[in-house]
Amino acid sequence: MDIAHKLQYGASALEIKEALVEAGAKHARHVGQVDKAMELKRTVSDIKHEVHSQLIQNKKTQRQVSGIAKELNKIHRDAVQNTTNSVTVVAVLFASIAFLAIFNLLGLYLRDGPKSGKAHIFNTIAFRVFCLSVLQPCSFLLLLLSFRLPSLPGTRELRNRSSQL
Repeated sequence: MDIAHKLQYGASALEIKEALVEAGAKHARHVGQVDKAMELKRTVSDIKHEVHSQLIQNKKTQRQVSGIAKELNKIHRDAVQNTTNSVTVVAVLFASIAFLAIFNLLGLYLRDGPKSGKAHIFNTIAFRVFCLSVLQPCSFLLLLLSFRLPSLPGTRELRNRSSQL
């Protein structure tokens, strides 16, 4: 830049000076000194690139977390459905065994008289306690299932179909 200043004044000298300034040429007295404006511009540019890369990484992370959350929700729905199915099967088995136990009494049956066909133990207190102990869990399970069934998948469609008939 110092040599360009010593050139005679003219159009070619101006073109040379402009080209040198655009290329970043410095005077000899400024060589080795840090240009504050250029350093600030470089710092701002670095910060901008870092922020941009962090935003891109944040979007990728959000997509991954969203995918994981969807997968966990699906697994949870499947687990709830499997649990509901298992509880329903156990309740039906328990109710059928209890129903069978009520109508197939142990012991002998009366053969003669107006009470023929009734069990010997029909009028005993132990039998009545047994019936209550069997019927109470069955009624509780049926009540529990009646509250649970409306929220099972497909029951809403069944209700809609039955109301249309």
